[in-house]
Amino acid sequence: MKKFSSSGMSLVELLVVLATTTILLSLSGGLIGSVFTTSQKFTITTTLSSLRNQYIQILTQSASWQQTISDLTINGSMSCLNNSADCSAVNSFTEFTPFDRIGRVAFNYDSSVAANGFSMDGSPCYSYSTSSPDPQCPIRIEFRWQPRCAVASCTKPEVAIQMEFFLSFPSGSPYAGINPAQYGYEFTRAGTFQVELPTSCNDDDVANGTDNAGIRTCSDPTNFSW
Repeated sequence: MKKFSSSGMSLVELLVVLATTTILLSLSGGLIGSVFTTSQKFTITTTLSSLRNQYIQILTQSASWQQTISDLTINGSMSCLNNSADCSAVNSFTEFTPFDRIGRVAFNYDSSVAANGFSMDGSPCYSYSTSSPDPQCPIRIEFRWQPRCAVASCTKPEVAIQMEFFLSFPSGSPYAGINPAQYGYEFTRAGTFQVELPTSCNDDDVANGTDNAGIRTCSDPTNFSW
């Protein structure tokens, strides 16, 4: 004779329901974990793309480049670009840190410090490591430049710029399949560039930064580089 629970189900039927529920919960748990991992991967790839695009803008802006090569505290290797000297001594790709158009380290990220990096959401962080990966600071970007010297005397050369991404996660991380190399960027740009003053500028205008009508910006061509 069947034994029934208070709900009217036999004990066997109740056990079958419980077993089925357990299996479904197990499957849904795996599915939820997979969705979470996919979401996290989307977050970091979106961050990588965003950082890439923002730095391309910084590196190609004339005003930002001027500030970058003018800073000799961090970017001392670029002094030859800043004063139009011979750059032939820089014969390999050399690290530098990009600056923004108003003279600040771009995004407050000094790439000359090995522990500096970016978090998953693109905020600067200061605990990047390959030997002891910090999941809160997994992204690093490095920038390098090299003059393209066509002749022995290499003044005012074009320069090759490299931007390279790195990821560092703990062993077994679900982000191992993400290839940071695909976010890298390389291009060639003018190292320095002289511009002529607007025809209506005079010495006083150069000093105060405007032309006679107070409209155009005037710059001393001997100090203007990008």
